[in-house]
Amino acid sequence: MKVKTSKEDFEFSNLPRNRKEVFFDVFKIHWRLIFGIGGLLLLAFLPTLAILFFRDNYCLGLAIKVNSGEVAKETYNSYVKYAHLIASVAVWLSLYIFSIVFSGLMRIYRQLVWLEPLFFKEDFVKGIKDNYKSCAITFTFFGLLLVACKLTNLFTDNVIVQAIPIALSLVIIVPVLTLTLYQSAIYSGGYFMLLKNAPLFYIKDALRVILFTAILYSPLLLGIMNSYLPIKYIVAVVIVLFILPFTLLIHQLFSNYIFDKFINITQYPELVNKGMYKED
Repeated sequence: MKVKTSKEDFEFSNLPRNRKEVFFDVFKIHWRLIFGIGGLLLLAFLPTLAILFFRDNYCLGLAIKVNSGEVAKETYNSYVKYAHLIASVAVWLSLYIFSIVFSGLMRIYRQLVWLEPLFFKEDFVKGIKDNYKSCAITFTFFGLLLVACKLTNLFTDNVIVQAIPIALSLVIIVPVLTLTLYQSAIYSGGYFMLLKNAPLFYIKDALRVILFTAILYSPLLLGIMNSYLPIKYIVAVVIVLFILPFTLLIHQLFSNYIFDKFINITQYPELVNKGMYKED
């Protein structure tokens, strides 16, 4: 009986040399795990999808009554705004369920891109223990932003005023909070201490931060598009299952790039290009 071995012995020079190669190495080796993560994300996101479905179904029923003359247009507009506000509060609460799963996955993705040993159950549980506080705080901010946007829509019909909190959230606040969240998976220290670093990263590399944050959250934006209700939620499920796991991997790699550039190069040189081949 012979032991199955690779035709070529592993050498450190076989390690990926850049983050693009890390992405494809992780996918090639762990593609089953990544698609499994998609199933876990969908399970965690189901309460949120259910809330959004009932909200949209309620608004659709009102629209049918408007067309039949049972409900006035002004009443419809008012009810729809309140439905969106109530749903946003419910979504906020449901995101805490998602945040628990996400906190565990933060460590999983960190281990994957660093090419470190991964024991899914143990690392997932440790990730929850290490990251659940920072995830809970971040998702609290996300929930507040969501409710603030819906409140603005409730109290004014001015499109420009309605767009202000959305623009500020997407362009500045969400990228900064996301950088803070990803720091917490690597560095010790209080959440608000890490939050002080994030605006500095944002200012120094704003365009790339905005771009990769948009990539990270783009699947969720596609999932809330306006379309025929069953198609909309089928698309949302497909996105969470098959696209979101990869955008999380991409953003983990980008975050490591940012941290190497602004923190690790001076304070933690052993973390610079971790998981990649180093000439020296």
